[in-house]
Amino acid sequence: MLCAGQVLTVAQYEMLASVIGISYGAGGSQGQFQLPNLATRIPIGQRPSSSSGVPGLALGATGGQSGGSFTLPVHSHAISYPLTPNITATSAQATIASPTSGTPVMLATPVAVDSDGIPLSFDIYASPSDAPPDILLSSGDVPIGITIEAAGNAGSTVTLPTQGPYIALNYIICFNGRYPQFSSTEGEA
Repeated sequence: MLCAGQVLTVAQYEMLASVIGISYGAGGSQGQFQLPNLATRIPIGQRPSSSSGVPGLALGATGGQSGGSFTLPVHSHAISYPLTPNITATSAQATIASPTSGTPVMLATPVAVDSDGIPLSFDIYASPSDAPPDILLSSGDVPIGITIEAAGNAGSTVTLPTQGPYIALNYIICFNGRYPQFSSTEGEA
């Protein structure tokens, strides 16, 4: 018979009922028992409770689910990490009045007129590649707070795929044949 949770009568399947008992269900009335239901289930071995906190699984216990969902609440993470930057400058003459976004510059000796005394734009920056830094303006811890905001599925329901690779098979149980002989040290199946 297929192991699909069918309700059987003890009178009709007496030997099978004596082997599996009501471990998989009593069928709702006296004189009935159920076969294990392995349709859409993966078998797992029974185990006693352990002292390490692993919960036990009694014969016939069921659990788990084939899918699930959870709500990821809108949230943020605050991270503080102290940095110790050295702010440097150069004693070389400045060559840049206004830096371009993304171009590294440093403070330099200001230049307001050219060599002929003609007024220039007020240059106060130099490129580190043109003039190496030689003045330490400050050094020390600078507290920086960074907030990382949740993105993507924040605050929505997300379905978790929990089904691994599988092959569908029929689990069957023998209800007719030789009755198993149990020794006094063996338990019931």
